[in-house]
Amino acid sequence: MSVAQEAAASASGGTQPQSVDGDVPDDHRPAAAVPASRDGSPGGERDPRTAQDDYLLVELLCAALAKIRLERQRASVQARGTDGSGPLPRAWRDARGRLRWKAQSMDLDGPGNDLELFEWCRRPLGSWPVPLSLTEGDLEAVLLEGDALSEFAEQAADLVQHADVEAELVQNQVFAALMLCARMNGGDDDAVQRAYCRLRRLLIDHPVLSDREVQALAREFPAADSDHDSFLAKFVRVAYVHHPVQAPGRVRLRRCAD
Repeated sequence: MSVAQEAAASASGGTQPQSVDGDVPDDHRPAAAVPASRDGSPGGERDPRTAQDDYLLVELLCAALAKIRLERQRASVQARGTDGSGPLPRAWRDARGRLRWKAQSMDLDGPGNDLELFEWCRRPLGSWPVPLSLTEGDLEAVLLEGDALSEFAEQAADLVQHADVEAELVQNQVFAALMLCARMNGGDDDAVQRAYCRLRRLLIDHPVLSDREVQALAREFPAADSDHDSFLAKFVRVAYVHHPVQAPGRVRLRRCAD
């Protein structure tokens, strides 16, 4: 039975972590969490937040397909009378939910069911009924070649070991942005270490940041790329969800003691 067929036969029916792991700047992350061949950075007129969300959606689908394949392989060596069937992986359900919300926000039709989404995975990402903000090269990729994982999807295979793939992906994105900001704003190893600790502490102690606090941080971490986009701004975009308020200065937020 194919990856898609077996998963569809057992089909039924994201949260952002508060902080990231790793205590020192050279803390290593699994390479598969940030595939080298994928360009997650926005290009052209693509919105950085939309591109980030769309790449997360695609990575979830890739990890889910790899998980389905693994479960199929395990089922093939189980004792007779068991088929290893069960609900689709959490990563699949998370990606399907993200895709449906994206379609609804654009007044488009998302996949009607899991079988239809499997068929989408056999088509180039750029031809999906719901447009994805990916690079031109990645829009030509497919996730399934017939009933087998494509080379593009194979890069997320190592993510199947994580129970919450979405949390792992977000955590690694945040850590990568934090490390980039620390390195680009540090003149030597000691300065990088201080910047790392400062930003890491920021995530732990400040789950909410005001515009004024971000502006103050920008003066503390001024390094920017060739397009004058500061590495601090990149980090904030990845680590925090932008939430404009209707009445600035009149909103009070409190953090739970736990």
